Amino acid sequence: MKPWTTNALMGIVAAALLATPIGYARLAASRTAAMNSRQDLAAVKADLAELGAWHMTATPATDSTDLNRRIRSAATAAGLEEKLASIEPGPTLRVGDTDTLRTPIYLRLENVTLARLVPFLTDLARGDTSLRVTGIELSAPIGLPANGEETWTADLTLSESSIGGPVK
Repeated sequence: MKPWTTNALMGIVAAALLATPIGYARLAASRTAAMNSRQDLAAVKADLAELGAWHMTATPATDSTDLNRRIRSAATAAGLEEKLASIEPGPTLRVGDTDTLRTPIYLRLENVTLARLVPFLTDLARGDTSLRVTGIELSAPIGLPANGEETWTADLTLSESSIGGPVK
């Protein structure tokens, strides 16, 4: 065998001997990362199974007739009784891991001015701390009213909070 071939083979063997510990260290690090990922996956699956065991139940509002009366009374006081197009309660849901239940209530008022909408919302929230405005969406109606005032269609989301028992 020629001397340069022997030197080349010895160089390749030396490089392989140097690369082996580096490769082994990388393999060990990858193995550790894979084991950590497997543990994380198991924890996530356990959390998802626990979340799946929770039941979100729809419970009726505490007194829907009283709530309806309060909304209509505030609308009347603000001069919006004829502008109130709909009142629709949503499903009652538990807030996190607490005993608090929240019921969304969706209101639609048509052709209202902001000057009348703000007192309506203020009057509605003033009398009851369990009722909050959580969303206001305003859209301009098609055409202008005869009196020339800027009017809006208001889609409101209210949230009524109450305390409930355990849900499982």
